Order: sequence, then structure tokens, then C-alpha cells
Amino acid sequence: MPSEPRSSATVFPRERYLGWIRSRAADPATGGRGYPGPLSTGGLVSRFEIVLPKGAVSSTVEVRVPFFDTDAMGIVHHANYVRYLELARVRLLEEHQRPYTEWLERGLHFAVTRVEVEYQRAARFDDRIRVTAWVRWVRGASLAIGYVLAANGETLASGTTEHAMVDDDGRLRRIPRELRQEMAALVP
Repeated sequence: MPSEPRSSATVFPRERYLGWIRSRAADPATGGRGYPGPLSTGGLVSRFEIVLPKGAVSSTVEVRVPFFDTDAMGIVHHANYVRYLELARVRLLEEHQRPYTEWLERGLHFAVTRVEVEYQRAARFDDRIRVTAWVRWVRGASLAIGYVLAANGETLASGTTEHAMVDDDGRLRRIPRELRQEMAALVP
């Protein structure tokens, strides 16, 4: 009898997966870290830890989840979180630096070079998600923004985006000195 084809990726329910990670926390082969990954906190795997720093200059936007953002399981599709991050990022620039339209008038853009989102709880239709953003770091031609997404007093996800300054032709450009200094003043 032929065997059933196997998927290249096995999907585990979160609770079962986290239980497996916790059981590995005492395993000497992992050094007590849980999964032998790059960083682990509290027995849970995490590639990064994003927390709003105390006293950070931040902006928050509220997103009411529309039905079309949900998938067949009734939860917000993971790709939509990236859109929510952009809404908060644009608000952050508008409130604490300058509107993004002023960057466009200068022929400058913040191209996304990296996105990381760590999902902790699913959002659903009609949830009101509060997306808080702050500047994590600024360099000569790049910057990073941190985010926390929460609803009903619970953290849904956290993440970071990294951006490179480019001109209208897509060529890498340094962030103008005075603007870079203004943005650096926002870093906690």
C-alpha cells in the first residue's frame, strides 16, 4: 500500500510546540535554552525581543480589523500585520519628525530592507489593534523602527522593520544630516 505524501513542513498547534520547547529547556544539549536557536527567553524560541523602551518617543495608531483582512480560519492573515506596521510608521514620522510627503518632495524614500514579526496571539475580525511604533536606531543611510501590536490588553505581536534611504531612481542615499540628527534624537 503506498504511503500518503508528506508535507515538507509539519504544522504543530502552538501549545504542543511550546510544550516541546519547554521540555527541552532542561536538556543539557541545549544549554538550558530550550530550542538550540540564536536566542531563547523563558523557554520560548525568539529570534529577537522587541519591547517599547521606557520613555521612548512613540506613536500609536488604532486599526479596526476589517473582515477582508481575515482568512478562512477567521483570523487576521499574517501578511496584513505588515500593513499595520506601515500605518504606525507613517504616523510616527508625521507626529515626531515630518510627514512622509515631505520626504517624497525631496525625492527620497525609506525602502524596506527587512521585516520581522513575532506573532503571539491571533487578531480577529473587528478587533481594535493598537500599533505602537518608535525609532530603534538611525545610521548614515538606514534606520530601524520597533513595533508592538496589542488588543484587549494583550500583546498580539511585536516586530521591527529596517529601511534604507533611496532616491527616486532607487539609488542608496545618505539621510540628510539635519534630518538624521532630528531622527536620532528620537532614539531612546
